[in-house]
Formats: sequence, structure tokens, C-alpha cells
Amino acid sequence: MKNILIACAIVSGLLMASLARSETPLTIKKALADMLRNQPRLDAAALQVQRSQLQTPVVRSQLGWIWKGQAGVSHDMGFTGVPSDRVDVGTGVQRKTQSGNSLELGANYSLEDSESPFIPTYPNPANTTKVDISYRTPLSQGSGNPDYQHDLISAEAGAAQASAQQQRLRDQLSGQLMDIFYSAAMTRARIKSAEAAIDRAERLKKFIEKNIYLGISEQKDRLQVDAQLHAQIAEAKGLLVIWEKQRTSLNRLMGQPWDSDVSPLVQELTEDSPESVKAIIDEVIRNSPDRVDTVARLQIAETVIARSRDKQKNQLDLVMSLGGRNVSGDSTLGAVDETDYAGKVQLEFRRTMDRKGVDAQLTQAQLDRSILLKQVQDIKMELEYTVKGLLSEIEASRIALADYEVRFQSEKKKYQEANNRYRTGRTDISELIRFENELQQAELAVELKHIELASKLAALELLRGTVWRDVMPIPPMTQEQADG
Repeated sequence: MKNILIACAIVSGLLMASLARSETPLTIKKALADMLRNQPRLDAAALQVQRSQLQTPVVRSQLGWIWKGQAGVSHDMGFTGVPSDRVDVGTGVQRKTQSGNSLELGANYSLEDSESPFIPTYPNPANTTKVDISYRTPLSQGSGNPDYQHDLISAEAGAAQASAQQQRLRDQLSGQLMDIFYSAAMTRARIKSAEAAIDRAERLKKFIEKNIYLGISEQKDRLQVDAQLHAQIAEAKGLLVIWEKQRTSLNRLMGQPWDSDVSPLVQELTEDSPESVKAIIDEVIRNSPDRVDTVARLQIAETVIARSRDKQKNQLDLVMSLGGRNVSGDSTLGAVDETDYAGKVQLEFRRTMDRKGVDAQLTQAQLDRSILLKQVQDIKMELEYTVKGLLSEIEASRIALADYEVRFQSEKKKYQEANNRYRTGRTDISELIRFENELQQAELAVELKHIELASKLAALELLRGTVWRDVMPIPPMTQEQADG
């Protein structure tokens, strides 16, 4: 008897200590907010998003102006066999436009001093100045600048992929946290139920011991309640071990010290739902990181196809240039200062004779696009089945919860009636213990079903992305990213 009392005191003390140190309630949104603030993996994913967004300015800089210049001196023998010294200085700017055309402006100055003039009328030393503007237009291959379009779309798609990967990681960690949170809430509910059962068993035991002293109850009644009490104590000890493990896992995901006091508080999320199942499915599909990632890869595949088709074309460029020339200096016959304009219009043509490689690249890109389109269809179908299944489970859980509440009220009345009969000697302890166990199970079933319903609602909110509206410090996915 003494050992039983000591065991009851120890377990009750452990239960009270466990519950007392966890008085601060922890909602699922508070847990998610802590996870977002304290998860290094999410911080790394956010940095990767920032890094990928910088690729777009890098690509756009391809259309910027490029300055070039050169300067040099030389000593050589010309085609007439006369040695000469030469100084050249030149500069210019050029750029390529988004349409694929290119513009170049250039200026050059040279000073040539020969040992003897080749022509009496040509100045020696001769100062030559050239100024030119040149414009190149691709008429076939390169028109529309497909290489630039590919790089730009790839950069934007890369940013969308990084954002989708960030959301995928966030959702994966959130799913793990939700599983642990609601499992821990169920464990807490079982602990409270076990504590209540121990308390009832202790009160019943005291009542029986009093009646044994008075000669009303029998020794077998005390043995039965002792067995009941031992069973509840053993269950409580096992639940405490499970709770400590879940508490540690929950704190790890939230980035809190392993022994931080947490007490899961289950609340059903009350977000306003769209009126139709189709609206919910569409919202989930828009929010899916897998779909966003696949659509981004599909955009890249489209640009690869466009670039491959462009490479199949012959190169035909129209080149136009206009400039001015000036030659000045002293010749044998006198001073020279001549100025004139220079201009040209020409077509440049090039054709690749072996097109097997280019054709194969185009076929590969088209196959990649077909594969990605199938993947998008598969993602949408899987999400549709997931949402419909989850909605069905939620509806079934609501119905079951109502039935469990009716059963609990019935078990409560049944136990109260049996307890009154036992206290007046009209039933035995076995029936009372059985009814008490059934009441405990019914009460616990209501609480567990409530937690299960809340977990399913939270899972749906996670799929829709609405769970983050009051939580997330990270900007949500934009409509442009969601639509690809």
C-alpha cells in the first residue's frame, strides 16, 4: 500500500511539474513564426533568392554601351620598300540592341613618317583622321536577339525557381512542424486524461478504503482499483517519455533551446474559404512551388526552342556605314589638307553546311517542353486529388466529432448513474471501473478528434498558402511568379 501511494505521488508530481512548466500557450501560427525566424536553412534559401534576382541586371547589361580604345607605335617597311614610323590612336563605343541590331561609333588618328615620300603629292609625315558610324541589322539568323531573350528569360526563370525552392523548403519544414505540433497536442491530451483518471482512481480508492473500514466494501474492490491505478500510472509514465521527445523536436524546428517550455494550444483556423471546391483547387495550384518551378523550366525550354530554330537559319546581315576622312601634312609640292566622306552598304551571308547537330538540339528542346507540359498536368492532377481528399476528410472529421461528443455525453451520464449505484451498494466495482474507462476513452476521443480536425484544416491552409497571411516575414509569391 505504501509503495502504491509513493508511486502515485511521484507520477502526480511529474505530471503536475510537466504541465505547470508549460503554461505559456503555443499556437500553430506562433510556432510557424518562430520557425521562420530561427531556421538557418530558410535564411540560406532567402539569400539564394536574392542572389538569383541579381542575374537579371547582369543579363540586361549586355545591351549597355561598350567603350574600346587602342594606341600603338610601329616601325615597318611598306610595300614600296621604304621604312616608316607610325603612331596610331583610336577609340569608339558600341552596343547591341534588344532587337539584335548593333551600332558602333569610332574615331581613329594616325601619324606616319616615311624616310622618303612615295608620291610627291602625298604629305610626309601624314596626319590621317577617320570618323565612322556603322549599323548592322540581322535579316535572318539573330533577328530579335534570341540569345539575349534566352539569357533574360533564363535569369527571370531562375529567380522564380529559387523562390519556389524557398517556398518548397518552407512548406516541408512547416509540414514537419505541424505533424509534431499536433502529435504533441494529442500526447498532452492523453497526459491530461491519464492525470484525470489517476485522480478519479485515487478518490475511488479512498472511498473504498473508508468503506472497508466500515465493513461495507470488500478487499477485492481495493485490489481492482489498485490494478486500475497501476495501469493509469504506467500509461502516464510512457506518455511523459513521448512528450519529452516531441517537445525537443518541436523546439528544434522552432530554433528554441531544447528544454524550452511549450504547451501546444489547438485552435481551428477560421480563414474564409472560397465558395467552391474548384476555387480552392485553383488557389492551391497557383500556390504550388512544384508547379511554379516546372513552369519556369518550361519557359526556359521555350527559349531554347526559339534559339535552336534561329540557328537553323542562314546568317544574312545588312551592314551600313558612313564616315569622314581627313589627310593633312606637308608634301614635296606644298601643304595638303584633304577631306571627304566614306560610306558603304553590304550584305554578309553565311550558311552552316552540316545541320545535324542543330536539328538534334531543336528536337531535344521540343522533347523537353513536352516532358515539362506532362509534368505540369501531373502536378495539377495530384494537387486536385489531394485537395478533394483533404476536403472529404475534413467533412468526415466534423461529422465524426459531433458523434463523439454525443457519445461522450452518454458515457458521462452512464458513469454518473453507475457511480451513484455503487455508492448505495447496488452494483460492484468491476462495472464502475469499466464505465469509468469507457468515459475516459470517450472524453479523450473527443479531444483527439478535435485535434485531428484542426490538423487537417491547417494542412489545407498550408496548401493554399493562407496560413502565412499573419505569420510570414518573407514576401509571398507574386501573381506573376505564380502564373509563370
